[in-house]
Amino acid sequence: MAADSSQARRILENLRRGFIDQLPMRLAAIEQAWIDCYMASDPAPALYELTRLAHSLRGSATTYGLLALGDVAAQLENDLRPWLASETVPDPLARAELDALVARMREVVHALPELPPESGSEENATTATRALVYILEDDVAQSRWLRAQLGHFGYQAEVFDKPAELLAQVARQRPDACVLDIIIGADEQAGIALGHDLHRDSPKLPLIYASVRDDIDARLGAVRAGGQAYVTKPINLLGLLEELDRVSGHLMEAPYRILVVEDDASLARYYGALLRDAGMETRTLSEPLRILDALAEFSPDLLLMDVYMPDCTGAELARVIRQHAVYGALPIVFLSAEDDKDMQYAALRHGGDDFLTKPVNARALIRAVGIRAQRTRLLNRMMVCDAMTGLLNHGRIKEILIGEVGRARRANTSLSIAMLDLDHFKSINDRFGHAAGDRVIKSLVRLLRQRLRGSDLVGRYGGEEFLVILPDCQRDAAWHLIDGIRARFARIAHCGDGPNQVFSASLSAGLAEFPLVDTAENLLLAADNALYEAKRQGRDRTC
Repeated sequence: MAADSSQARRILENLRRGFIDQLPMRLAAIEQAWIDCYMASDPAPALYELTRLAHSLRGSATTYGLLALGDVAAQLENDLRPWLASETVPDPLARAELDALVARMREVVHALPELPPESGSEENATTATRALVYILEDDVAQSRWLRAQLGHFGYQAEVFDKPAELLAQVARQRPDACVLDIIIGADEQAGIALGHDLHRDSPKLPLIYASVRDDIDARLGAVRAGGQAYVTKPINLLGLLEELDRVSGHLMEAPYRILVVEDDASLARYYGALLRDAGMETRTLSEPLRILDALAEFSPDLLLMDVYMPDCTGAELARVIRQHAVYGALPIVFLSAEDDKDMQYAALRHGGDDFLTKPVNARALIRAVGIRAQRTRLLNRMMVCDAMTGLLNHGRIKEILIGEVGRARRANTSLSIAMLDLDHFKSINDRFGHAAGDRVIKSLVRLLRQRLRGSDLVGRYGGEEFLVILPDCQRDAAWHLIDGIRARFARIAHCGDGPNQVFSASLSAGLAEFPLVDTAENLLLAADNALYEAKRQGRDRTC
């Protein structure tokens, strides 16, 4: 979820304040590197470090709007480059000019105005809430059923049998969406009339119409009354849920995951705040040599990386990353104050996908990152996801399990897995139709996505079999989570392909825990054995 704009502004202002507070230390580091150039027997490392520090200060200062400081840092960087290329210390005349630039840099910093006291926190805490839906329905049995079923999938439903009461409640508390039956009592246009009132007063409120009517006049009336969706009765629960998700944005796609590799901690936090405000999930890395561990642990959709860093350059790091086939399609976007086009093309030639020059416009950064991350996710989904459910396919979920076991072993943490299987699924297909069976599978997938933690992973292991990976989770906690999903799933009402066909389904689950079971292969075997035991004990249980 994107941060509130005023909160985001406070975050960015606090980051700017923190950058200014650290300027004396940055200047001290530049001055020390300048001294080291003349004290060391080999000046090349010190020259590289001094040039890197000037480059970093240039990018940070311009990003935070300190243009005068950025200009001085840019001049220092440019004047140093010939000496860096020759790996020799500047001659006396050049040294005097560089001394003057360092002194000028300190004057600019001292001239900065005093900042007001810090306000707010950098953290943006958000509380997840259930999406609120108002339903206009005068059939008591139908309204109770809808309220209960929607509750299983994260919707809080409030039911009204009088249009005026629903309209008054919207004025008091705006819902995420409304589901309006067109016919209430003897009034065959009650829902349509209410829709006109709601659309007039709250034009952005999503409206879904429900009716036994399926004629063009009813559908056209719903469109003219602001309807964004139309479902027919008897209501197909899964179809209604899909429409609610679409119009309300309740079941949002997981945010794009962006890894920011930037040795300047202040800039890393700044870019992270911008991207988080745009709804993305970020992680920052200030030690570039730890890149492979970070990629394995975070699995980003995109890598945002500086060009000049300690220990190695961004171009060198990109070449290392491209040596690993699994990261061959990972977008790498360079973000640097480097404005030399030949240098930029060289970085792209060595594995980069785009090059943004600091200071970069916030909107341009968000757009460039978002477009490439979206494309990557779509391509990955096509390669590693099951077509019907969108879950990870059999091969990919097994690969991830191997990686997660390795991570748990290195971190000395626990890991649990669960093997889930729908009970009597062949009988469901035979009795109610294969389309109904598909809807049962999709209902379970929705429930898993809603109830599992953000760090958990789930894949379709077989036709009606699913594998859930629960990192940092001991078996007891895993049992409570999975058994809660099992119990909730058993209460969902499913619709068959024939008229008035309503049925329930159940699942069985088997668990296994690392390090009690020490390899991915043995975890799968143990979970499968536990699943077999759940079936043997009568199904609809977790073992």
